[in-house]
Amino acid sequence: MAEAGAYSVRIEGMNRQHHISLREEFDEHDKDGTKYIVILDDGYPVATCRFYELDKDTVVIGRVVVLPEYRGQQLGCMLIYWRMGPSARSVLWRSIRKTPEYCK
Repeated sequence: MAEAGAYSVRIEGMNRQHHISLREEFDEHDKDGTKYIVILDDGYPVATCRFYELDKDTVVIGRVVVLPEYRGQQLGCMLIYWRMGPSARSVLWRSIRKTPEYCK
């Protein structure tokens, strides 16, 4: 389910709006083992990001996409925040509080 929602947001947000080809948008990291976070608004996917393990200590977060009508609400920041561990969240929170424009 998350994968379908993520693909829907990415097609709408990147392919249709920015004319990025599907071949460019979907790459070798969209495979088994890749995980997705999707934010829903009344059951409709409106924001997504993907992540995959690079090694046992490193996770790569990418393809953060928010539909145009939902931008400016810090949804992309929320996606990254949810994926981070507690210590990384603390660092991100301090950064956001010092520079509010970080997530805008």
